[in-house]
Amino acid sequence: MKGLKIRTPSSSWRLKMFKAWGANPTPIPFGDVFIGLRTGVIDGQENPLTNIYAAKLQEVQKYLSITNHVYSPAYLTVGKNTYQKLPENVRKIIETGAKEAQTWGYQEAEKRESELEKKLVESGMTLNNANIQAFIEASQPIYDEFISEVPNGKELLEKMKDTLK
Repeated sequence: MKGLKIRTPSSSWRLKMFKAWGANPTPIPFGDVFIGLRTGVIDGQENPLTNIYAAKLQEVQKYLSITNHVYSPAYLTVGKNTYQKLPENVRKIIETGAKEAQTWGYQEAEKRESELEKKLVESGMTLNNANIQAFIEASQPIYDEFISEVPNGKELLEKMKDTLK
């Protein structure tokens, strides 16, 4: 990625991550990505496959590396006091339903990703699977900074890693 101008969101951690990988992170609005790729303002972008396909970025981007560098979870949340007031049987129903929804969500995401990859290839895009271990290793300084700067950063990072097992 050395020297490539990659469109990223303006999140400070995302910018740090792409800098650690040797890229030139270039935060521009998503609506400007298509024209940015076409005109060379940016060399590449990072987005979920749904965004890439919906914005027709395959028309101006020939290659796509599958990096799995970001996971955007969805959360079912409820306030602790509210949750504690619920009867035990209702809490069990919520927990069971949440686990079932999680399993369904993972399965659907996998299916849709596969369908989108096929559509992108059919449109002429070349997909490759990146060396994920190299990205993990290049990200170590970001993990270290996160641990030192974010309250409970080490605990949060460990919990995140545990979910990947």
